[in-house]
Amino acid sequence: MRITKKRAVVTIGLALSLASFGSKPSQAATLAMSEAEVKMYNFNYLTPDFIPSAIADTNTYTSSQDGRVTANADANALAFEPDSPNETYNISQSIVVGKGSNYSGLAQSFANVNITNFLIPKDTTLSFNFEAYLKLTTSIDTPESESASAYGIIDFQFWDQSGKPLDYFQIAANLSSLDDHDFLDYYNSEGITFDSLEKNKSFGGKEEEAFTVLKGTYSRKFTEDTFLTIQEAKYNDASVEVPEPVSSGGIALAGIIGWWMKRKQRRSHN
Repeated sequence: MRITKKRAVVTIGLALSLASFGSKPSQAATLAMSEAEVKMYNFNYLTPDFIPSAIADTNTYTSSQDGRVTANADANALAFEPDSPNETYNISQSIVVGKGSNYSGLAQSFANVNITNFLIPKDTTLSFNFEAYLKLTTSIDTPESESASAYGIIDFQFWDQSGKPLDYFQIAANLSSLDDHDFLDYYNSEGITFDSLEKNKSFGGKEEEAFTVLKGTYSRKFTEDTFLTIQEAKYNDASVEVPEPVSSGGIALAGIIGWWMKRKQRRSHN
């Protein structure tokens, strides 16, 4: 099962990247893609006092001497809009395609939804459903001279007014044509249950992929009045280079922390 609300954005982004080369995906010398979507819905309890916020940001970089490279990044985040008052949704996508020699490209995208000042009364059970989708793809023609890497993470964090962590859920994946640092992992606390889970991974060789899509439920009974904070964030990084390598995982970890810190600083100054 796939999340379909904004699926056209991802499809169009990839098509535009490949169209700029006038070729099919199999004909591109290097390709790296990382994309993620999350939807939260069916909240059994909402209060007008809580404060939702949605943030999206992108960054791209390209450099080419004897080749062609294009980088596209897209991100979008919506929270409790008038036409969907019981739902949040966000998407993050990064794609880079290169051909020739002496080029590099990087695409980074970030989207998150924050829910703060969410007062849950004593002896109240909060529950909602969510769907999450994460896909990474890399492809190269010549391992000796080309590199492609992709990284993606979906992260849920729940904590109370004192900053005490209550629950968590995370999906993370990495692909690198340079080494064997490929993985697809997920972690969750007891408050998170998976209703369905589909995942696939293909590591090694010229083409690699990591894919997962799931439906889940969050449920927790609060034994005392609690101001709950919920943060759901995603970060996607894709890079290609000839001839020098790019460490996508390292860039991604630094990038997501930097973006979060930048957002916090901006909010504190507003």
